[in-house]
Amino acid sequence: MKDKTQKSFRGIARTLLLVFCYAFGSHTFALALEHEQTVETYKVTDVPNPRNESSSNWVSNPNQILDESYVWEINNMLSQLEDSLSIEVAIVALSSIGEDIPAEFAHKLFEHWGIGKKADDNGLLILLVLDQRKVTFATGYGLEGVLPDALCFRIQQNEMVPWFRKNDFDRGMTEGVRAVTLVLYGSDYEPVSQSTSDNYWKSASNTLWNFLANQSPMLWIFLILVNVLTYRMKVNKARPKDGSALAAIKVLTLYSPLGCLVLFFPVWPALIAASLWYKFYQKQRVILQSKTCDSCKAVALQLLSNELATPLLSASEQMEHKLGSAIHRIYQCTSCGWILRYKSVVGSEYKMCNQCHTIASKRISPWKTVKEATYSDAGLEVADYLCLMCGDKKQATQKIPRKTPPNSDSPSNSHSSSSSSSSSGSSSSSGSFGGGRSGGGGASSSF
Repeated sequence: MKDKTQKSFRGIARTLLLVFCYAFGSHTFALALEHEQTVETYKVTDVPNPRNESSSNWVSNPNQILDESYVWEINNMLSQLEDSLSIEVAIVALSSIGEDIPAEFAHKLFEHWGIGKKADDNGLLILLVLDQRKVTFATGYGLEGVLPDALCFRIQQNEMVPWFRKNDFDRGMTEGVRAVTLVLYGSDYEPVSQSTSDNYWKSASNTLWNFLANQSPMLWIFLILVNVLTYRMKVNKARPKDGSALAAIKVLTLYSPLGCLVLFFPVWPALIAASLWYKFYQKQRVILQSKTCDSCKAVALQLLSNELATPLLSASEQMEHKLGSAIHRIYQCTSCGWILRYKSVVGSEYKMCNQCHTIASKRISPWKTVKEATYSDAGLEVADYLCLMCGDKKQATQKIPRKTPPNSDSPSNSHSSSSSSSSSGSSSSSGSFGGGRSGGGGASSSF
């Protein structure tokens, strides 16, 4: 009887255990199935670019795999790294990339964002893929020397994988980033773009003085001669052609002390010397001459206001003044009443009319091609012009340059340019990374 009771109890317990296992197992299976269905799979173009959110954000964490406090710490380390060495490091933590290989995915994402400065290619991408349980480094060309593949793998194995195996992704990613920054700070890495920007004047000065110190006396004589001639040319342009007030007014209107300022050594000392001479000495003399009446020699020549000058202008001159195609100024001597007229043509859309000789002829139709240009002959196009002064209408012609024969390598060049433009465009549209390229280096580790 006792044995039957024990067997009955064991049967009931076994039945309850089976029912519990079935119920719990079904619920767990359903949860797992639901989780599997809700895991988001990312493509390269789907990954949120952290630089679109903020210039101090380097972490793409769309699935909230990393805690915000650790994201803040990582961003702080990477912002300091970028400020110090201009190196750009992007951190990406994703739940799934489907069947894609993490190393290939990281390389494509690196190129899509253009991580690193364009002149240095000094970017690094750290990709964490949760469902494949892999961490991947992808490096730019400029970092392959200081972050070789073996060192990347060692950082992953020593600083990241032990934490990832415990599912502590926050600590693993933070320690990995810290290890990378310590390696970069401790290396002799120096970005080309930063050194060029910071030391430009110093290096240019050293190059100039080293060059001059090693030159023969003949070169010094040549440089002095060039500067003397340049100085004389600028001085002559600043001197009125004669003693008239009109010549002085032309100098004041047209003369630029430095002219086309090109700062290379043989010329710029002469330009600066001519500028100082004109500013502190010659200009005052020219101003005095521009105010001296040619008739009575009194320093009483004054520019009339528009209200007083307009009645003294011809209809043609008033039209040019109205259109802005020419500047008309009238000066009058307050002592003897002598009148001086000054005209200066201004670059504009208007041309001189052949009938009334007023600068008031304007194109009123688009240019039309009447003869196509070929590789051997120039083309021809025509357009209609109308004078706003006299109403004369004429047809003007202009040549179309001959076509340039394409080079044998132009298709490839065009393709290369297009590819480059496309790559650049995708990078700029994807965020504010610097346009760097992936060197194909890096490492991957499973955990």
